[in-house]
Amino acid sequence: MRQIRSTLCVVIAFVLAGAARPAMAQDNDFFVYVGTYTGFKWVHHSKPYGFGESHSKGIYVSRFHAATGELSEPQLAAEVINPSFLTISPNHRFLYAVSEDPLSLGPPLDHSSYVSAFAIDPATGKLRLLNTAPASGTSTCYISMDRTGKYVFMANFGSGSVSVIRVRTDGSLGELTSFIQNVGHSVDRAIQTEPHPHWIGPSPDNRFVIVSDLGMDKVLIFRFDAETGVLSPPDPPFASV
Repeated sequence: MRQIRSTLCVVIAFVLAGAARPAMAQDNDFFVYVGTYTGFKWVHHSKPYGFGESHSKGIYVSRFHAATGELSEPQLAAEVINPSFLTISPNHRFLYAVSEDPLSLGPPLDHSSYVSAFAIDPATGKLRLLNTAPASGTSTCYISMDRTGKYVFMANFGSGSVSVIRVRTDGSLGELTSFIQNVGHSVDRAIQTEPHPHWIGPSPDNRFVIVSDLGMDKVLIFRFDAETGVLSPPDPPFASV
């Protein structure tokens, strides 16, 4: 347990998601999933990039006993590179993870992040890979689902864009249905010379998608067509914050 704890503590961020009935263990236990940075090194134009060394291997799962608050020792649920954020489908049968590339502040797009779909084993909590797809941006740092579980939304922090991918009936990832490239900046030249969306999620009625953009100091609002998966700006399209 000590080795696992030290591994999870040295990663840059944690991601936890809870799964309910179909992913429930025995005696009212629940599965808790943790995404980690696994480390990533590569060279572009003779310049090294990466998150450094890590002993983590991907997504971990623990059993949470709601009656006592006890959390079991985490076990490797799926081996995947840099699963920096996770989301679970409304029916609790599938988990989706974005794998973040090491460039936190921009291009090139030839090192795009990607998103993976997994089926959850309701007995063990282990994850079975269904497929992967490009996130259509760099440093994808957040993923969520619409209220019906038919689409995943992604915030691409590095390239300043948001994207939507259709989810097939078997839980696997389908085609890209919408892509929005944010345009703008704000006052801090150290981080706000370009857009950096870092959160995306549906409204309670599933009619809108909200995006918070650190680089623009704006909360962006998009109309969401739940039939086609297409985003379009309403009027007004944003709130400055």
